[in-house]
Amino acid sequence: MSTPSLKSLFVMKEDIYHQHWTSNDNRYNIGMLYDYAKSVADPEEIPLDSLSYGFDHTNVDEEKWGPEFNARCNQASMDYPILVVKDKKNRLWIADGNHRYGKAVIQADEFISGYIVDEKNLPDKAIEPAPPEDDAADHSHSHKANKSGHEAEE
Repeated sequence: MSTPSLKSLFVMKEDIYHQHWTSNDNRYNIGMLYDYAKSVADPEEIPLDSLSYGFDHTNVDEEKWGPEFNARCNQASMDYPILVVKDKKNRLWIADGNHRYGKAVIQADEFISGYIVDEKNLPDKAIEPAPPEDDAADHSHSHKANKSGHEAEE
């Protein structure tokens, strides 16, 4: 039996095939990364503290996170796994799912469901050219741009 496509599974305002995550000058399409992740692994229960590179998962600070981020966290659906990329230093970066992660923190959960993929194995077909600086108004996330761990929306 085949599984439904990600497009049919994700009921989101933003189309995941128009979102991106940037690492080491590569711009990855989030939808294609999810497709890849689903083809190589099942979602697993990931300890929140393993995702805390740059995050303080023990302290829900609305002033630090901001009211808009917190509001989006509270509205996030936990029905879908997050997407995590392990870099060459074995740090785990949230490529997609920061609001679900935030909701898990707010709820004082210990684990979150997610796919973990190794950065060195990410498929070339998921790499897209970066837009010119002025056209970067899509939904990009980068672990390079913001060392606080909150992947900066550019």
